[in-house]
Amino acid sequence: TNLEINEDKEVAFIKPLIRDPFIYFQNTESSVVIETTSNSDSYQQNLVLAVDFVNLWNISVDLEVNEMLVDVYNNENGTDLKLLPTSAYTISPNPAVIKNGNKTTTVSVDFSKDNIDYDDFLLPVFIKETSRFVSDIEQNVHYVTVSRPAPRLDRRGWTIIDVSSEEPSGEGVGNGTASCVLDGTVATYWHSQWAGGTGQLPHHFTIDMQKTVTVASVDLQRRQDQRDAYRGKIYISEDNETFTQIGDFEMAEVNEPQTFRVTTSPGRYLKIEITESRRAPYANLAEVYARGVE
Repeated sequence: TNLEINEDKEVAFIKPLIRDPFIYFQNTESSVVIETTSNSDSYQQNLVLAVDFVNLWNISVDLEVNEMLVDVYNNENGTDLKLLPTSAYTISPNPAVIKNGNKTTTVSVDFSKDNIDYDDFLLPVFIKETSRFVSDIEQNVHYVTVSRPAPRLDRRGWTIIDVSSEEPSGEGVGNGTASCVLDGTVATYWHSQWAGGTGQLPHHFTIDMQKTVTVASVDLQRRQDQRDAYRGKIYISEDNETFTQIGDFEMAEVNEPQTFRVTTSPGRYLKIEITESRRAPYANLAEVYARGVE
């Protein structure tokens, strides 16, 4: 057999792929929930800095919290998170060092429960500067979302003192009235009037919480497997005469309670108004809770 060499292919070229050495966060997002019922006053989240090469140096990494990145995150994710106050956290060590022979190092973010309000926050931790090489622009920020839900207020003694429309007969005995939103069971519910007349949108009812409390959010739970209630507004008052709108809501089509943040406000009287229905003009709700502090 005769072998021939193709002169056009007798030379092989080896072209090395040279990659820039990057420093980056192993993960770019995490979340912390500050539990109101927990006895712990502090919470911690670990962030891991890493390199993807054989490390022969002590690499110092300076971190900072970049306030401008809050808007970037909110725009990309459709959220409305606030920047976590500086008094609510510490980052340690900073600068961090990825030591010679290691590919990672851990940075701890410690959160102070007492300095975190009942709200949702964002902490964007950014790689500001490195002693060697550069940060990976795709992974140079770690976003920590921090949430502290307010506890549910004790509803014992709460009463309905005003309702625009309810159905005291058509939904069965003990059902259909506004007081059902305070009875602690989703088996009963408030329903706008439909027997002997039809209540028209907007519907509302007012709850007397019996004393002034500070409301931070409101939980609404729909009548099970019913999608009628859609959009509405939340008001609060000290005297049951002058009401201030503190929030609005758009209910998802789920059976679980839905929490709606409001402008944290003091008041005794809480008014729920339903302005839009998926089956106009009817509306219904199973339970209403307020979250905050007494």
